[in-house]
Amino acid sequence: MTEKDRKTYKKMYEDTICSPYISYIERIKTLKAIKTAIQGNIELVSKALSSDLNKHKSEAYFSEIGLVLKELSLTISQLKKWMKPKRAKTPILLFGGSSKLIPQAMGIALIISPWNYPFYLSLMPIISAIAAGNRVILKPSESSPETSYLLTNLFNNTVDSRYIYVMSSDVDSTKEMLMNKFDIVFFTGSQRVGSLVRQQLCSTNTAIILELGGKCPVIIDQNINIDQSVEKVFNSKVINAGQTCVAPDYVAIHKDKIDIFIDKFNKLSSEFEKHIDEYPKIINKKHFDRLLNLAKNTELTVKDTKILPKAIKTTFNSELMVDEIFGPLLPVVSYSEISEVLDFIKSNGEPLATYVFTKSKNFENVIVERVRTGAVVTNEIMLQLANYNLPFGGVGSSGWGRSHGYQGFLAFSNVVSCYSRWGFGTKLNTHPYTDKKINLIKKFLK
Repeated sequence: MTEKDRKTYKKMYEDTICSPYISYIERIKTLKAIKTAIQGNIELVSKALSSDLNKHKSEAYFSEIGLVLKELSLTISQLKKWMKPKRAKTPILLFGGSSKLIPQAMGIALIISPWNYPFYLSLMPIISAIAAGNRVILKPSESSPETSYLLTNLFNNTVDSRYIYVMSSDVDSTKEMLMNKFDIVFFTGSQRVGSLVRQQLCSTNTAIILELGGKCPVIIDQNINIDQSVEKVFNSKVINAGQTCVAPDYVAIHKDKIDIFIDKFNKLSSEFEKHIDEYPKIINKKHFDRLLNLAKNTELTVKDTKILPKAIKTTFNSELMVDEIFGPLLPVVSYSEISEVLDFIKSNGEPLATYVFTKSKNFENVIVERVRTGAVVTNEIMLQLANYNLPFGGVGSSGWGRSHGYQGFLAFSNVVSCYSRWGFGTKLNTHPYTDKKINLIKKFLK
């Protein structure tokens, strides 16, 4: 860590002791400052994302910048309502009193963001943390240096450093920063690194939100239109070259339709080759080589560090079905009975999202009832992220905690339970205990 990192953390810690919560006025002022800074630097953000990932400016806007601006607008317009204490019902046993829930800030939040959506996945938790009244230190990814540099300038030069600060992005700085006291840590990244962060925080009882990944399945029913499903799956693998935590990791399709699906998918990929210059690259050589090794027996279309989407016929017990792909490769497995797919999902960790293509409500209900997952999306891919009313997050091995919108505000809040008695009280729970008292208590507690 730099000396500035250390001094800024120390100042935030001291400020939090003196004044634990940022006021509504300061929260709104900070959120508006962030929005203004982004709106004035959209081109620079797009260039940074292009440099790190070769994202086209259109993709940069619809998958990152636009969603952040929408979240800011929503939060600014709803914050007063979110902050307002909410009445809670008070049972008759506690007559003479009133109950309410008051959201308070946690304190200092450390946000550790990844490289695959380095702008979006940095800003979304920042917005929620500031809305909830916390001070924030952001640790951006060292693997997306241009975006990390832009975030440093964007925040450290235009937003009050008492509330938001962007620290050094190297791994050693992260380890040192995690040795400090934080009230909540929000981590987005791989299961392996998430586990290490969690272990380091265990001894400090720090609240933690983990947004991880996993093998997100696409389950295609026998009755579905293949053309519709294959096009949506293909397009989702084009976005960021499949380097998305909620991207389809594999397709499970009825055995009678597997060959048709693969042929159509790979035909779409061949047709897409003319757009390869506008297509995102694999983030670095390590991940590029990893993907090539996974598909070592498959003919791929490769240009520089770009790999076009490729559907690969395989089986449930193949190497492709062990770890998250996190790239444009798409294993496709067949099933005779849906129980085969459900058994595989159950034994391989909870997915962050599960996608279903079907015309049958009963088929959809089977998936919803039998699969532990962060989200179930029917006849679409990844569009759940565009609905700010739907919380985002995983379960089990794909993480825990929720973010986005009001759920993001709550995630960074300590909701205080308040009970006040202003009138006369009850003596039912005091000595001497009598049969009459216990009979009344039993009546009230039915």
